[in-house]
This record gives sequence, C-alpha cells and structure tokens, in this order.
Amino acid sequence: MADSSLTDLRPYYDKEEVIRLTVLQINKDFAFFSSGLQPEGSGTPYDRLFRAMVPVISQWLDRDYNRFIALLYRIDIPEPALKQALALRSEDPLAHVIADLIIQRELQKVLLRKKYDKSTFHSE
Repeated sequence: MADSSLTDLRPYYDKEEVIRLTVLQINKDFAFFSSGLQPEGSGTPYDRLFRAMVPVISQWLDRDYNRFIALLYRIDIPEPALKQALALRSEDPLAHVIADLIIQRELQKVLLRKKYDKSTFHSE
C-alpha cells in the first residue's frame, strides 16, 4: 500500500475508537461465517481483539478450511500475503499469524475510511 500511514499500524493498537470500528468491520466481514466477536479482558484494545479472534480462527482452520479461505478473500487478504506472513513468522501458531493479518487488513480499511470520511470518527 502506498500510503505510509497505513504501513505501521501499531500506533493505533491502543486507540479504543479505532479498534472498536475495526471490530465492527471484522464482524461485518465475518457475518456469514460467525456470530461476531466481543473482545473482553485486560490489555490494549488490539490485544483484546487478538485474543477474541484466535480461537475463532483455530476453529475454522480445524473444521471448515475452504470456507475460511473464502473469508480471507472476502476480507481481501491475498494468498501471497498469507504465504509471506507465514514464512516470516514460522515460529508463531498459524491462528496467531492469521488473526494478526486479519486485524491489520481490517484496521487499514478503518483508517482509510477515517482519512476520507472525517464524519465517521469521534475525536481521538
């Protein structure tokens, strides 16, 4: 992606409003596949979302791999990006790598919307 503000997303991991909108985007994209995520507990908003996603992804990988691949395409995570992430993070569990990829992509969508539609966001 050419926009450098969308390359390093870590500054947004503790932004409640941005992650809340990311959860909404994920739930929208997951609607056909899942009943929705409800991140809870302690830690940054990103950490709570990540912990909520990992078991869902693990379940899909175990039970319905083809449907899960269709979800990745719906979210717009191309297979080469998935393969690259898996190669770079080969020590991490598969569900962790995929959860992070999904969050990153959905966060990019939210930030793009924020950039072009200021009325969508509350002040941060």
